[in-house]
Amino acid sequence: LPIPSLLSSSNAFVAIMQSQQDDDNNEGVELIDFYATCQGTNPMTKYLDAQQAAVTNMTDILDEYKDLFIHENMCCDSSYDTDNIDPDTVAASCTFYSASNPSACTTDSLCDYNGGTNNGGCVAAGGCLNASYTGIVNEINYLALDDDGPLVGFFGEFECAEINPKLAKLINEIMCDSLVESLWWMVAVHISVLILMYIVMLLSSFARQVIYEANMKGRDDDLSDEMKGVYPKATANTVDAEGVPTKSTRLVSKFYKDAY
Repeated sequence: LPIPSLLSSSNAFVAIMQSQQDDDNNEGVELIDFYATCQGTNPMTKYLDAQQAAVTNMTDILDEYKDLFIHENMCCDSSYDTDNIDPDTVAASCTFYSASNPSACTTDSLCDYNGGTNNGGCVAAGGCLNASYTGIVNEINYLALDDDGPLVGFFGEFECAEINPKLAKLINEIMCDSLVESLWWMVAVHISVLILMYIVMLLSSFARQVIYEANMKGRDDDLSDEMKGVYPKATANTVDAEGVPTKSTRLVSKFYKDAY
């Protein structure tokens, strides 16, 4: 049975997949829908059926040619075309002999076909041991057809009971919980970085102003000392009684602008 909490979220997930798929390619939607609800036929069954149908066809062919494979030679009617290896034609036109059969004919020589005398030709058959043939067929059946074989076991891993809990964890925990939480933390980190950058820029603007003013004061003091040799009473900020800069102050300011 599907996990109940998965049904609502899986329906939304299936709807999203349907919106992204074209009408001619909906196998992925069918898979998700089946594994989310465990209702209907497993879409993977058709792949197992196709594999097993091909193997069954193979074993049917081996069974049809069994007499040709396991016998040493065969006495065929002189009218038989040896290029025609249709199993029904071979069975109707030839008599098979095992290596232990005392009545076996001699390969590549005339033989007595169907009670006649030298009216047939003896040709080689497969010459495989019956045990070898049976072992090959049994191994093929085990690999592809037996319920405890590897092929059936492989497709057994795609049963809804195996996939449904994993899909529930993917949708409910990873996508709906962990992914959303990760996005929230990512947004929170970005906002925190922006706040820190704003604070640093604000503080740096005050620090830059203090550094600038300290540097300017040092330059004014150095300039006043230089100009006192030319204008002994010159200072960087000398004004008269009315608050008008003195001539020496104006000269110092002009020199400062020209120099810097």
